[in-house]
Amino acid sequence: MKRLSSDELITALRIFNRVVSIVAKKHANYHRKKTLGEIKDFVSTNRWIMFPDAAIPSLRDGVNMPVPNVYVSFDDVIEDNKAGQVNGGIGMTFGNGGAMQWLWQLFKRKSNTAKFMTILNSLDDEWEVNIEHKIHTDYHAAVPDYETLFSFTATTVTAQEIQDTILAADNHLPHGNVVNAITIVTVRKATTIGSFDADVLQVFDLFFRVLSLR
Repeated sequence: MKRLSSDELITALRIFNRVVSIVAKKHANYHRKKTLGEIKDFVSTNRWIMFPDAAIPSLRDGVNMPVPNVYVSFDDVIEDNKAGQVNGGIGMTFGNGGAMQWLWQLFKRKSNTAKFMTILNSLDDEWEVNIEHKIHTDYHAAVPDYETLFSFTATTVTAQEIQDTILAADNHLPHGNVVNAITIVTVRKATTIGSFDADVLQVFDLFFRVLSLR
């Protein structure tokens, strides 16, 4: 994966700070705006900007913390409309083993399961719930590969479907030339410049409501 260019870091800074400004209207204690020197701590070379819980100070910490996080992603180059709005992906991911354990603990309580599914099912039709494999094939590679195995529409997916599909994915984790592989769950949609601000509000509403179930 190629290194981030200086232009991409400047763009990531605009995106991060626009998101923070939108979120601050409802959650004043979320992350503050960052400087150019700080933004690199929230951007991955796979063109993925992380927006973790307010108590988590960087992407490096966030990728290992046992809670979900929000992200904005790009296929190739981090680009915006010079105002921090983008065409790309946006979502919330349970992206590591600890976060997946957190999700399983949530499913163990019927009341929390019902609340979680109410939150998911209230999303717009464009939101998906994806069950993915996150695969590290090289000890020295910081960026994993991702393989989407199953995709559900968020408005209609059930808790049983999510749980059964996670277990099925766990039973088919890749082996061979693999350092580590886990199953993860991601709630995502394709965002556009025109829908970006509204999508930010919706994904952070999802994020904070889900975190409240801890």
